[in-house]
Amino acid sequence: MKGNRSKLTVLILYLLIFSGCSVLQPKPTATPTQTPIPTSTLTPTSTPTITPSPTLSPTPTPTFTPTPISPEDLIAKNYLGNQTRVNVELEILRLLLADKEILLLGHPQVQSDKIIPNRFGYPIFDDKPLVGEIVLRFTNLGEDVNTLFVSDLIIQVMGGQIVLDDYIMAEAYYTKGANPFNPDILPGSTIYLTYWFGIEDVDLSEIKELAVYLEAPYEVMLDGSWLFTGQNYYFTFDLTEWGFEPMPEEVFEAIY
Repeated sequence: MKGNRSKLTVLILYLLIFSGCSVLQPKPTATPTQTPIPTSTLTPTSTPTITPSPTLSPTPTPTFTPTPISPEDLIAKNYLGNQTRVNVELEILRLLLADKEILLLGHPQVQSDKIIPNRFGYPIFDDKPLVGEIVLRFTNLGEDVNTLFVSDLIIQVMGGQIVLDDYIMAEAYYTKGANPFNPDILPGSTIYLTYWFGIEDVDLSEIKELAVYLEAPYEVMLDGSWLFTGQNYYFTFDLTEWGFEPMPEEVFEAIY
């Protein structure tokens, strides 16, 4: 019996070997192959280098310094003197003489003198190549009311006399508002008056002296009449060394 089993076993082996049959073996479970995800290498983004613009320095505006007006065309002086008559003090704060056409050019040197285009547009200035400005300050130091007759003020130049009355009337007519002709000044009061006038038939360089004359104030009486009080104002000036002085701020603020 055992012999038959051995033969049977050998036969089975023989059949297996030579028949090409193979014992079925369980197939191994295939491990899924994972395809690696390619690693994305980030290319670093280059940060742009900002080169700051050079700081632009503002180009300085050139300072324009106008050429000063020649003393042959313009002279002016401030605080020329004072006199007191009948308790009324008169101060000549400014006196200017100039070529009329030069003033009308609007030079910065004379801005404070308010040279407006129509300043010399009145017929009385037509034949006057030279013009002048006088600024007066009156202070009543007394206890009475006084009247000032500034319309009769006389400026003497080269032997000729210039009476302000003609110029005050002309300005009053054309501007409808002028300095008072003959103002009253009350006790303790101060008033400023400024006038323009013309000079004919002379060059500025020829003027060496100038005089200013004004009657003394008149006292106002109770009945409205005037009482002449005495000595008059009289100033003389040597112009040979004069140059140009700008109008003081105090004077500008008082008259404009």
